[in-house]
Amino acid sequence: MKITLPEAKSGGIPDGTYKAKLSKIEPVPPNLDKGYKAAIKFIFEITEGEHKGAKASRIVGIASGPKAMLP
Repeated sequence: MKITLPEAKSGGIPDGTYKAKLSKIEPVPPNLDKGYKAAIKFIFEITEGEHKGAKASRIVGIASGPKAMLP
């Protein structure tokens, strides 16, 4: 699988396209104080190249609607 990462704001993996495997899926509970609904966190591990072994994650809301990233 190839994933494309945007530039990390905290000095992590540089933006680009990497070969990676999905290593974990975690539920993310809602944060009512910040107005966030429940979500799913996908954690990927880079499998080739200079950043092999590094992990990157993406949090995706599970709400349905026209802007939903999951059907």
